[in-house]
Amino acid sequence: MSKDIVFLLILLNLSFGHSDSTNYNIMPTADYFKAIELGANGDIRNSKIYFKKFFDKNNISILNTSSKIVKRLYEDLENRKISKEAAVYIFMGLTSEANYENFSEILFYYNRATGIHPNYVSPYILRGELHLKQNEYEHALFEYSKAIEIDSTDSMIFYARGTIFSILKKYKSALEDFSKAITLNNNCIECYHKKFDVYYSQEKLNQFLQEYKKLNFSDSTIKKLDLSSMMNNVGIKFKRNNDFSNAIFCFTESINTVPNWTKPYLNRGITYRLEKKYNLAINDFTQVIDIDSNNTEGYINRALTFIEMDSLVKAEFDLKRILFINEENIRANFELGKLYYSKNDFLSAIHYFKNSLELDPNNIWANYWLAYCYDKTKLYKKALKFYTKFIEIAPDEYFKFKAYAQIRIKKLKKYL
Repeated sequence: MSKDIVFLLILLNLSFGHSDSTNYNIMPTADYFKAIELGANGDIRNSKIYFKKFFDKNNISILNTSSKIVKRLYEDLENRKISKEAAVYIFMGLTSEANYENFSEILFYYNRATGIHPNYVSPYILRGELHLKQNEYEHALFEYSKAIEIDSTDSMIFYARGTIFSILKKYKSALEDFSKAITLNNNCIECYHKKFDVYYSQEKLNQFLQEYKKLNFSDSTIKKLDLSSMMNNVGIKFKRNNDFSNAIFCFTESINTVPNWTKPYLNRGITYRLEKKYNLAINDFTQVIDIDSNNTEGYINRALTFIEMDSLVKAEFDLKRILFINEENIRANFELGKLYYSKNDFLSAIHYFKNSLELDPNNIWANYWLAYCYDKTKLYKKALKFYTKFIEIAPDEYFKFKAYAQIRIKKLKKYL
């Protein structure tokens, strides 16, 4: 089963038809199972008693799909909107689902209920979910579409159908359903998420941001993590397109949504460094380290920023801190080699470039810089060895460096 379907089923089970965005992870209990079993046997009075125990015990303000349908059944039986016979068939289908019985048998019970009351919405919703679990998307679409014909006021039915359209890559129809769901319930964050997914998959990032800026809700931590992750990912796409302003906006929104997640701080810091806003970059990388004192990405990026600011002592401290955390960090060894080379401390540079190569023998630039340092210290035989290695492994796009290495090889051979 795809992640999209699993996510959809979880959301449907948590909040089908509810207009509030609060999220409770309510699982069925023994009282609930007893209630639907009694209902399937036609004992509606005692079924209702057990369901009330389930309801009161959990102080539920949101029910999962099946529980909400059961609650609606009692109300509709009392108001004579559905016959007892049809209700019993729905209870029988729910009981069969709870017992993981044959798909055809479950479907049979829901079909019988529809045969008695063709305009009662619940069996359509239940069949839609049932087909969705079987990856039978066209059948699921049919059931949700029929449900919408009967009840066009439930945002989560539109959400469910829109998600199936999205899975089938019918993006225009998906966007229409998500928009309708949002019109019915502006706090339907799941609907915003799915609209974002559609725009994101089609690289329509500006439309994505327009939709995001319409958001006005409070939500649970889990959903905030989803939203924060999404904004971080969109920010990365803007950064790759060199749209730094929108990238920073997205990373900032990600941070504001989940303040203790390091990734958007890292990405915003890198973006600031690309804009040469070094102090802002340092602040973000420092925040990463404050959140996680062993975060080597925070140290490496702060070190690289210090190097661009010509604060080599601070950069050296950060790079050595990384090696204290993990002495086999390839990047820290390599950057220390470059740092010492820039200070004309060639012996120290050689030490760290050698470390880098021991950890990654095919590191193109470690070979080049090691050759260069040996050349500077007149260790020509070793310089020749690493220039030759560089030429062997470097791609043709580095032709300028390869040409320089070839010139040095010719000259060095005269000394040897």
